[in-house]
Amino acid sequence: MTILNPFGRFNSSNEDSFSREQFLRKVDLAIRSGVEPTTKSVLSREDIDAVEFLYWAEVDPDILNGQLLVDEDQVRTKGLSKTDINDFADALISGDYSYSFEQPFCVETDEDADEPFLTSVDGTEVQLGRKKLLVIAGRTRKAGHDQANYLTVREGKKFRYFTAVVRFKSSGGEPSEYWQQIAQNIENSPNKKSGIKFIKNYQTNEDCTLGIIKSCAKSCNAKNIDLSKEKYNRLINKVLKDNLVPEKEYAKFRNLIREHQGVSASIKSWTEESDRLTFASERNIKVTNLKKKKGNKVIVDDNGFVYLIQNFNGSGPAGTGVKDSDYDERCIKNCTNILQENPDVKKIIILAYTQDCNAQHIRDIRDYKKDDMIKEKLQERLDTLKAFGVDTDKNLDQLSSKFRRCSKKIEFWFFPQICGEDNMEAWS
Repeated sequence: MTILNPFGRFNSSNEDSFSREQFLRKVDLAIRSGVEPTTKSVLSREDIDAVEFLYWAEVDPDILNGQLLVDEDQVRTKGLSKTDINDFADALISGDYSYSFEQPFCVETDEDADEPFLTSVDGTEVQLGRKKLLVIAGRTRKAGHDQANYLTVREGKKFRYFTAVVRFKSSGGEPSEYWQQIAQNIENSPNKKSGIKFIKNYQTNEDCTLGIIKSCAKSCNAKNIDLSKEKYNRLINKVLKDNLVPEKEYAKFRNLIREHQGVSASIKSWTEESDRLTFASERNIKVTNLKKKKGNKVIVDDNGFVYLIQNFNGSGPAGTGVKDSDYDERCIKNCTNILQENPDVKKIIILAYTQDCNAQHIRDIRDYKKDDMIKEKLQERLDTLKAFGVDTDKNLDQLSSKFRRCSKKIEFWFFPQICGEDNMEAWS
């Protein structure tokens, strides 16, 4: 986090009178634009009362240390964006910086400021702030001010850092520190429902994930939640909800949190199709793409093999089942069609992967697919023949023999996903 050293010198000079006037204009514009931080704007919540607006403040950049101080709670994994810093600096220098959009917000610390600074609650009077401020949201804009002041130092310009000051409160069964951490995590989340931002400096997925992991870990430790036990998933889901994680991604983030905390093995994701195709291509595997609407052609290699990529999730990341009601049937149907239309095909190899499943679930899914799935699907077809009056018992031995031969025509290879266990150079 960034600590501002907020103080300024005041006397009867024209410059200070002008500074007060300019400050009150900014406050008036912010108030008329309705951008005072609220629980709704900061946390996207209306069912709690966790944020209290205290006042507007403006810090004299001449006294600032000119750099960002980041502690162990920093959310950004790769630092602040230089492009976004420059965008803010350019907007300040050109006069395009707007005070009618959401502004940065800070909290007071217990440490006294070396000298006071300008504050105002309603834009009618100026008071003096006497506590140092801690930036919760707006580190990039603070860096933009530093940049603008550095670039215009010879011109004698001064760009003061305008910010709201808030106080976080205990609410919804959570302490004030919890909501302060959440506010920093979701500062620029695209899932945040609030006003338009001047520059949408969204955090990367990596940034958001790290913030959520830290937030969840702190909450779990405070509540003595054992991350290794699935029975605590609902409590973890609550923290994810507060971090604006979509419900459909709860399972994925629970796995990431557990991996990061060393509770379970790290899982490699194969979400991007380009990654899967590249992995196969690097091993001279030509994949048949059945999704193509035009020019769909089955590719048979020199060995008479056909390769298909298929996703399997069992009963889904929230469960532990190994059967896919849709993907299993789709897989066997695709294989059947290929074998019927291409009698020279010797074998179909399914390149399988899972999404958002933990390590043990992946192991169980793999065991079922390679050992039982094809046999069960073939048995279902045999049962269908019986239902239509075909006397399968009469030729059961012959049919069983054919079924065994058919099942050997389909083989499963699995994308390496369980780090430290799978061979990440598989298929080479």
